[in-house]
Order: sequence, then C-alpha cells, then structure tokens
Amino acid sequence: MQLALLQSADFKLIAKHCNLWRFADDIQDSVASVTNIMKQYSKSQIELTTHAGPGRWNDPDMLVLGNYHLSYDASRLQLAIWAVIAAPLIMTNDLESVRPEIKELLLNRDIISVNQDPLGQPGHKVLTSQNIQVWIRPVTPVSNFGKNSFAIAFVNLGGFAVCPLCPQIYQVQLHRLGLNSRRGYNVMDLFNRSHNLGLYTPKDTFNTRINPEGVTFYKFTVFPSN
Repeated sequence: MQLALLQSADFKLIAKHCNLWRFADDIQDSVASVTNIMKQYSKSQIELTTHAGPGRWNDPDMLVLGNYHLSYDASRLQLAIWAVIAAPLIMTNDLESVRPEIKELLLNRDIISVNQDPLGQPGHKVLTSQNIQVWIRPVTPVSNFGKNSFAIAFVNLGGFAVCPLCPQIYQVQLHRLGLNSRRGYNVMDLFNRSHNLGLYTPKDTFNTRINPEGVTFYKFTVFPSN
C-alpha cells in the first residue's frame, strides 16, 4: 500500500466494518521486506494503533519464516514484531518439512500468548538509536495499581558502521521506555523461557545483546500482578 494512500485511509470507518486490514506492501521472503513493513507501520503507527483492538486488527501480511530466505535471526525478528503489533499469525511454510528450529519458534507458547493477549492492544516503536529500535506492547497481567506488563522487542537492523556483522550490546533505563511501576518488573526471555532475568525497577539499566538483522524479546511482568 502506498504511504499516501495509507495516510488518507479512514481507519475509524474501516475498523467499524472490518475484522482486519492490510496496511503495507505484499510481503516477500526476505528480511528487507519484513523491515520495510515495520517501517511502513511505524510511520503510521498512531493511526494504526488508535483504531485496532479486539475484533479489529492491523494485518502486515503473512509469516514467511520457515520458507527459504530468512535466517534464523530474521525469523525470530518477524515473529517478535508480528506479536508486538498484534498481527494475525498466518503461516506460509510447508508444515511437513519445516526445520526443527523454525518449528520451535512457531510453537513458542509464550510468544503466541503475547500475540493473543486479552488486552488486544497493539504495540508500537518507541525508540530508535542508530540501527537499534525498541518496540513495546502493553499486555496482561495488570497490577492492582493499574500498571501494565509489557512485551518488549529490541531490534538490530544491521549495518552498524563500526562492525556491520557484529552483535551489539544495547543499554537503556526502563523509565525511558515508559516502564514506571516503582514496584518493578520481573523479566523473562520469551525465546528462552528458562532464562528468568529477575526483578528490574524503572531506574535500573537493562542490557541486551542483539544479533544483526535480529531481535531479543522479553516480557516485563509488573510486580505485584494481583
């Protein structure tokens, strides 16, 4: 979809009559296509997030991980961002011959749970720092003080000038991302459920190591959640 057409769309009317709608170009089996759709989403994310919710979803097109051209890191990237923006998870790969590592991704219950979170509130990009992006989605549980939990994807688009093919360490204080519950958040790696990172407060600095054209993905569960 051309940007001018997207910006002129009446999403309030679309959401009234449709359960889902495409907002970007047809996806291709490449990391460039995945990141281009992310770019299209972020340019119009205020409109797209305002009118989406339970029963009315932004559709960035189908999952292409498990086909031919996405690396393992790029496969993780697409799955994480599609979960953050509450996209329909429609697979296109051959289920009879899917590689074990891709099957494990597609069957990740924690990421599926984020995608299908009952709040139904799509996420958005909140921060860009050179080739690093941070995408956040409010999710359940909600604390008895009305504070949300969050799913957060840290994206490395690649092409870092110093070392384009190197992983990068990214650091950020949580309050810069809007995580402001003084009681803190318990952090779990969504790609490795056994990896619990413990409790972080808004003033704490969170560190993550991200492969180029890849992602790290965490759930920050507000404490206490009941």
